[in-house]
Amino acid sequence: MSTIPPVKQIDANTFSIRMEHLFDYEQLPHLLKQSLQMQHIERGYNVTVLRCDNGEVQLGYNFLELEGKEGVTCGGRTQEKDVTNFK
Repeated sequence: MSTIPPVKQIDANTFSIRMEHLFDYEQLPHLLKQSLQMQHIERGYNVTVLRCDNGEVQLGYNFLELEGKEGVTCGGRTQEKDVTNFK
């Protein structure tokens, strides 16, 4: 367990979280969905995980993929050691 920095609002529909430590990509979709439901946020969303050093996309998905048979397409990936921005 580690402290998660405050969420930054980039614009009306974009939020960013800077993660200083590795996290389990497999748990991200479920945890994010659960968190949004607890806050009564019911609208659709996209998730993008970016490397902080170069902005390269590490993984991304749309909330609709959570309901599909195949789940999130980027599942099963291991995270490279780096600071990561989560949008």
